[in-house]
Amino acid sequence: MTIYNILGTINAPQSDPENPTPALYSPPLKQEPLKSALTLSPSDLFQKISKGPSTEKKYKLEKFEQQDATKTLDFMNSHLKEWLEEPAGWSSLDDGREVRRIRGKEHRDLPRTLTLVRENGQLQNAYLHFNKKNEGKVEEGSYNKVKIVFDLITQEWAAYRTIKSQTPSSLIDANKQALEEIRLQNTFKGPYIQSVHASGQHIKKDNETHVWSLQPLAKLDAFYWTPQSELEVASFAQHTILALKELHDKGYAYRDLKSENILIYPNGVFKLTDFGLVTRSGELGLCGTPSFLYPFQRTDSRTDDLWALGLLVGEKMKDHLRSHPCVPPAPPPPCATQVFSYLKKVEKHSDFDLDLWKKEVDQYRLTDQKEPKPQTLEHVIWSLLKKKPKKMPSLENVLKEVNQILENLKNHTRP
Repeated sequence: MTIYNILGTINAPQSDPENPTPALYSPPLKQEPLKSALTLSPSDLFQKISKGPSTEKKYKLEKFEQQDATKTLDFMNSHLKEWLEEPAGWSSLDDGREVRRIRGKEHRDLPRTLTLVRENGQLQNAYLHFNKKNEGKVEEGSYNKVKIVFDLITQEWAAYRTIKSQTPSSLIDANKQALEEIRLQNTFKGPYIQSVHASGQHIKKDNETHVWSLQPLAKLDAFYWTPQSELEVASFAQHTILALKELHDKGYAYRDLKSENILIYPNGVFKLTDFGLVTRSGELGLCGTPSFLYPFQRTDSRTDDLWALGLLVGEKMKDHLRSHPCVPPAPPPPCATQVFSYLKKVEKHSDFDLDLWKKEVDQYRLTDQKEPKPQTLEHVIWSLLKKKPKKMPSLENVLKEVNQILENLKNHTRP
């Protein structure tokens, strides 16, 4: 069973012998913008909210009642014409659209907050928030809080991310970084980059300005995903490479490649997210997740991404083999095995001691393996884990090899 069977009903990308890049997933056409009134009934809205999104995680939405659905739609329909015609209260987005926030606490008849997006005087999106404590929460960290929202126009779920902080000074820094991250994320438009529906800033009741963004809601992130076949690992590698290639071709390095930063969508597509550490390739500062650091000397930070890619593919290859052992039993592939053992050891370290990392690399012989057969995932891992950047393949060549591996796996042929 492939990931396309597990996560959605679409055809796997087909490779073109004249073009190493596979056919890309085509998203559905956008729904027509709203011009008059919502067609969604209160009972339908309540049922959709009660059911929640079709993701691996379940969200607490029990506090949203039938009367909340009725009040929300009544409020929307009674104010829609006014919102679409008046210029006040709207903020401009970079792409020419406009956004407006209608706070539920400021309107007695509105049980939840709404974020509206319009273009050329027509409503494109109306995101319904879930404001009550722990309602619809996806995750919460030191600075980030992510909750789900429901678009009343497209009737699709999305993720609403806000930046929060404990002190005014750190909030200013966090806001500045968040705005730059969103700007960079909007720079890349490829199908394997998580898109941003809308973004902006709003003032909280304590007069602090918080940055927010709306993004598609993923099924889960790759950290919690176990590949069911070698074909799935190859597809995962292919999508990740295509995302990285878009950054690298424009002179950027990602610098924090790991499974937690790759999202899986119901259509079987993997997408890169979290652009907080993206920078120009000439910036050589040490950053990222310690266990995925490239500990050797380099002159281009895109080298960090190639090293991390080798570790990432090895990690997912080993995840697959642990849950689906070979029948009849066969010796485990050494590159993936060594990568897995290395990551399990170094994840216990939280510092950036490069000398320690170099010792661990030598101990687990990450860069000292016999060359595997070409056109195998083992060979991809082996080729990327090099002490000298000049011995690493280009991302274009890695993509060509992975595309050929996918073709061989689909045709049940091996080198």
